[in-house]
Amino acid sequence: MRVGHLQYVAQPGGDQAVKEPWRMAVSYLHQAGIEVTEIFTQNMSQIKPDKLAAVEQMLEQDINCPLTSSLGRLFAAVAALLGLCLKRSYQGQAALKLETAAQTVNNNDSYNYQISKRAGQYQILITTLIKEIAADLRAGVDAGMIARKFHNTVINFSVRLCEILRLQFKLDHVVLSGGVWQNQILLIEVYRKLTAGGFKVHLPHKIPCTDEGLAVGQLAVANYQERGHL
Repeated sequence: MRVGHLQYVAQPGGDQAVKEPWRMAVSYLHQAGIEVTEIFTQNMSQIKPDKLAAVEQMLEQDINCPLTSSLGRLFAAVAALLGLCLKRSYQGQAALKLETAAQTVNNNDSYNYQISKRAGQYQILITTLIKEIAADLRAGVDAGMIARKFHNTVINFSVRLCEILRLQFKLDHVVLSGGVWQNQILLIEVYRKLTAGGFKVHLPHKIPCTDEGLAVGQLAVANYQERGHL
């Protein structure tokens, strides 16, 4: 049962937006009502104007723009906004570059966000976060500082959502899995804060937390459906 997620955002071009993180940057800016050209002039000037215009048109007309709530896409978008990775050469490249940038700064500052409940599910609303990142870019804030503040924000809303869900469902076990948890800044800090808050935190050891582990989960579900047990 899904009970919480990031707010949905359009993924212009579908899988192409995974290969080209700048597309997700455009999508988040568009959703936040921010003038895309202004931000792109700073860090993403190598993207041709006609390509940028085409993606904006896709978003405006909702053409080939499936919705996503992927945290990985958010990491990729922020990496692109900072000019760290506009087009990826390998899986996880954008997130890795963003983590590397964040490691150059030791700071506890973060951005604002909201958590709301809609249709029985909690949504982490990040429009404010995107607007504040854009403001930092306009102000010339160092990329490392923005990356660190972004990481701190993800840490904060991850822990906060767990606290909210514990109150509602009376559960204190948390499993951290998915490719984003290869990020050591996130993993260490979220683990530390959750355990300090009384949560029992579980991490994958034998099975990869990345997409490779999906097949194992699918087999487990199929086995349960067939035999009635895992």
